[in-house]
Amino acid sequence: MMNRRFAWIDDFRHAVLFWFLRLRQRQGFSTIYGLAVLVGLGAGIGSVLFYKAIMTFTHFFFGTVAGWLVGIDHFYERFLHANGHGLLLIGYMPSPRLVLLVLIPMIGAVAVSAFIRRFAPEAEGHGVPEVMEAVAKKDGVIPPHVAIVKILASALCISTGGSVGREGPSVQIGAAIGSSIGQFFRMSADRVRVLVGCGAAAGIAASFNAPIAGALFASEIILTDFAVATFSPLIISSVTAVAVARTFLGDETAFHVPTYEFTHFMELPLYALLGIIAGVISIYFIHTLYRVEDSLGELKIHPLMRAALGGTFVGVMGLYFPQLFGIGYELITNALAGKMTVLILFFLIFIKPLATGSTLGGGGSGGVFAPTLFMGAVLGDFFGQSAHSLFPALQSSPGAFALVGMAALVSGVIRAPLTGILIIFEITGSYEIILPVMLAAVTSALVAHRLEPDTIYTIKLKRRGIHIGQEGDVAVLQQIRVSEVMDIELEPIKVGTPAHQAIDLIKQSKHDLFPVVTDDHSLIGTISFQELRPVLAEPEVLLNILIVDDFVNRDFLTVNPESTLLEALHAFSVRDVSALPVVDRQNPQRLVGILRRPDVLQRYRREVLFSRSADSFSAETPEVS
Repeated sequence: MMNRRFAWIDDFRHAVLFWFLRLRQRQGFSTIYGLAVLVGLGAGIGSVLFYKAIMTFTHFFFGTVAGWLVGIDHFYERFLHANGHGLLLIGYMPSPRLVLLVLIPMIGAVAVSAFIRRFAPEAEGHGVPEVMEAVAKKDGVIPPHVAIVKILASALCISTGGSVGREGPSVQIGAAIGSSIGQFFRMSADRVRVLVGCGAAAGIAASFNAPIAGALFASEIILTDFAVATFSPLIISSVTAVAVARTFLGDETAFHVPTYEFTHFMELPLYALLGIIAGVISIYFIHTLYRVEDSLGELKIHPLMRAALGGTFVGVMGLYFPQLFGIGYELITNALAGKMTVLILFFLIFIKPLATGSTLGGGGSGGVFAPTLFMGAVLGDFFGQSAHSLFPALQSSPGAFALVGMAALVSGVIRAPLTGILIIFEITGSYEIILPVMLAAVTSALVAHRLEPDTIYTIKLKRRGIHIGQEGDVAVLQQIRVSEVMDIELEPIKVGTPAHQAIDLIKQSKHDLFPVVTDDHSLIGTISFQELRPVLAEPEVLLNILIVDDFVNRDFLTVNPESTLLEALHAFSVRDVSALPVVDRQNPQRLVGILRRPDVLQRYRREVLFSRSADSFSAETPEVS
């Protein structure tokens, strides 16, 4: 009975799948547009649910629970006031029980770590590097349940005081939705990657109410591809997600910023200096965050104890600086208004990375984008107030420097100046100081790159042995697996085969490299025309005596089906060979295919042609039948 009752679900799925398959046949790549809308809808709804979960959990933990722990009436309202105005919590609300507030981030960290370890280890950490890894190494495949686990884990982490943001989780949530839709409709690996990018763009767009910045972020960071073929679906998903988010959350900008104007070109050197300092602080933020993560990770204790320790560190810092708890948007708003004190700003510049590193190092789940904005606003406000002390006639307010500092830190930390510039304009609605923003953002990115070539995202991937290409064509090679190109029609030669017989086999073949295998098909070497050349010069009598074992090449390189074409091309260049044996990853003696250099180059040219074709999506029109 139950099977019959729910049989319509399979029927519906097959009907929709059939419709999309027909659409693919009729319109080629234009199918991606329809799926981009679905991804945008899903990511928009996911972002709304994520936001609602954060607000609900935060009111509970820092309202009901915190008020009960410390015994202070209206604790949540007073906490928000101290948070936004740069007040020391332990001085603003003196209470002997205030120290119990440390229990909230500590217990929250333990709960988040246990939840993630049980249901989805991929949901731990930033979220963005995991998406980049899925695009580069896993054909864009992300398990569907990651979206649900990420929503709950990150919401719990942020709402219990974790010093992280919601933008990284939103990227992973949207990417998981995009990947799931691509897998559901059985899209090719290339299109699944594009849909993952669509989900990432939609996640950022819905979080910040910034559709263009969302698309740029996905292009610069996730896909490293600005071709119209991929950028158009990103825009569609971003716009759709923002429409959904505005329907439920309103269409106000993320921050309310006073009107700032760039009044005098003589101030540009100050903004350039801010960009230089922001580049240096960007590297401090990256290295400090990972140093704290590493310090916690190296402790030989149970992961839940490590989570408790990280949560305790955050809690203790939060007793003095409540601005470190959660996302920190209240402080950013006040920094943009120039309402913070210089001393608090100075301390926050240096302790924010410690709090974020403790949260993530303890196994927490949350993004580093909001902490980057936090650091930029704090640095800019501090720089602006200091500049006003030195130059009282300065016309630009400290809040203007805070706005420019946000763009500069984003550019320096993630090394994406276009995203850094545009996202500041979209989340603040302020375009009046475009020249200082552009100057500081580009300067920061250049300085940061000179000091550290890797970004906050790629440095994490490099530790896992994953190198994300910075050039689009390199990214193409990294996205394609050997398994997609290799030839599985093998022409092996068995050990013990007489030389003249092997020569006859090779002469009849169109290939120039042949694996030599044992009776149980274990690979022992290869034979190519290079090895045959001296053998062919031997007398006929000797050929009747020789066997392949006498001239087989036992010093050879192999690749496995999971290797990328970039890795394969490196192997080709090392030995200057035209083909490579492909062996099983778990059993390097088992031959599974042959990878030939012409096939690799042909696939590479086809992929580059596709990615650079500006009209490959938009030029096609539906067939009329």
